[in-house]
Amino acid sequence: MRRLASHTEPDSFDPMEQRTYGKTAYQAYTGLLENEKDDFTWAILIFSLSLMAADDEFKTALSRYALSEAPYNREIFAMGTFGFTAETGTLLEWLQLVARKRGVDGEARQAIAEFAKEQARKGSSPTEGPGVRSWAERPLTLDLLRTMDLGEAAASLAELAESPATAAEAVRKLAFFPDAASGKRLRRICRNPDVAPAVQTRALLAMRGLGMTGNVKLVKPGREYTVDLGDPELASDIPAEWMKAYDWAAVWFLRARGSIAPEEFEDYAERGLPFPKELHGETQAVYASPQMEKIKSWLYEAYCHYYPDIPSIAEDERRSWGAALLHLLKASSPGNVLPFEGADVPELGEAGSIRLGWLKAAIPEPG
Repeated sequence: MRRLASHTEPDSFDPMEQRTYGKTAYQAYTGLLENEKDDFTWAILIFSLSLMAADDEFKTALSRYALSEAPYNREIFAMGTFGFTAETGTLLEWLQLVARKRGVDGEARQAIAEFAKEQARKGSSPTEGPGVRSWAERPLTLDLLRTMDLGEAAASLAELAESPATAAEAVRKLAFFPDAASGKRLRRICRNPDVAPAVQTRALLAMRGLGMTGNVKLVKPGREYTVDLGDPELASDIPAEWMKAYDWAAVWFLRARGSIAPEEFEDYAERGLPFPKELHGETQAVYASPQMEKIKSWLYEAYCHYYPDIPSIAEDERRSWGAALLHLLKASSPGNVLPFEGADVPELGEAGSIRLGWLKAAIPEPG
């Protein structure tokens, strides 16, 4: 993907490499206000929204691109195919619109036709989605720039930032406006111990995403920190070390499905041995399951809640963490039952009970 930079940045500056996704989204959006037919700028906007985990805005931007006069873009096509995966009807409509765009060569047109044919063969689902036009009509946060300049747009969000009840919404929206006023309000959120701790961590990420650097005072209930926005542990995904617990839970599901024998469980779950190639399809299905998606979201919520006090997970602690996650999943499942006949969660033990309490404190409503 080509590089996007403003006219005021040095040639060596690349917002994507610097992880300044909010700033990049802002630059792309203002570029589209000048030329809505530039497919590269659409790609940058859509890619930025995906990296910011702004799922609804991501789908809205994909839909607006499909309805625009911008030509075909291979990278946007790839993003759209997974953006609407859970909405069969919307995806097929989106593919048909993209297939009619300028610049679709024979190979691309065939790939789109085959993809659409495969989706149609699978049949519709109960979650077909609202449709491309409905998505396109939804507002983007950056639409404020159609009637306001940057400073005015950031200032319009001031009231949201003042209340702990609306701080999360303020963080989501301020993350798109690289203005000094945005930084000032995000810093206030970080200093307010009445704001949910996870929201404060997301405020730190928003500041970094706007290109801000330096130290920020962070005041969480009973704890005060000085955080460097360049801290490598400040991340928009689960810490790599926590993937041990995530993977342990996935292996448990593989065993519950009958994909691996009980005696193989320890090899993959406790020792962390790599899966053989013949298990590729099974492991893909497990990792893409709603249960694993929920576990992933919980782990990230716990990370945001406790940062920067991030506990490590030793090799011999995989089981206690994994068992805690499965007990949390069972408690949030309909009828308190996991979707595998005859499979029950492992016993917690003292260590697992401690981990479960730690997770519950970060996720008060895990349903």
